[in-house]
Amino acid sequence: MTIPKHAKKVFKGELHEIYQWEQERFDGSTATWEVSTRPDSTQVLAVKDGKLLMAEEEQPNLKPFYGFFGGRLEGKEKPLENAKRELLEEAGLVSDDWELYKEYPLPGKTRFTLYFYIARNCKKVQEQDLEVGERIDVMELTLKEFYETLASGKVRAVDIAIDLLGKKYLGEEAEFEQKLGLQESI
Repeated sequence: MTIPKHAKKVFKGELHEIYQWEQERFDGSTATWEVSTRPDSTQVLAVKDGKLLMAEEEQPNLKPFYGFFGGRLEGKEKPLENAKRELLEEAGLVSDDWELYKEYPLPGKTRFTLYFYIARNCKKVQEQDLEVGERIDVMELTLKEFYETLASGKVRAVDIAIDLLGKKYLGEEAEFEQKLGLQESI
């Protein structure tokens, strides 16, 4: 569902904008509906020397979690520009072989689009340049370890984890693994 044209912005914060509108319900009554929007984000699965790289991450007020490299778009930044910048900052990696694997428009009470990229043939060019509110260890995983990590329940990008585990469960993972450029079988 999109935000109706008659919705009113009732709050603008550092990251979120809140919109409200009157919505007719199935019984004919009305209620105030509310959603927030925030900047779109990217997530990057990096492939280097036959290994899949993910982040083991800590942030203040959150339990440690596994994730992909990425973050919110800043200013007029395009998704691929953001993905490249975040991969360099969070892992010290660059790649000349990028593919947008999928867009995840998140339609819940907080709306934004998550762009999931694959960066193949990554090369380390610098040390991490992390924000003061993040600690990231780079995990190098085999394909088997990657699927085990996705199934651990500790991956923050739940939509991506469910999508990729679903492909494996349904026997459709070959196309994804081919996109990664890996020759390994699990």
